[in-house]
Amino acid sequence: MKRNKKETGVKFEKLSKLARKIDKQLMELLVNELENFKLNASAQSSTIKIA
Repeated sequence: MKRNKKETGVKFEKLSKLARKIDKQLMELLVNELENFKLNASAQSSTIKIA
């Protein structure tokens, strides 16, 4: 019984680390996309103003 709890704990820890890694990557992707959107929006607005 103790062995099963230990194995479950190890699996949970691995999944938890994986979830944190994925969460970090998703947040970085979101920030990058928002920065790109902001740059594109400002580029388009300046293009419209020039025209």
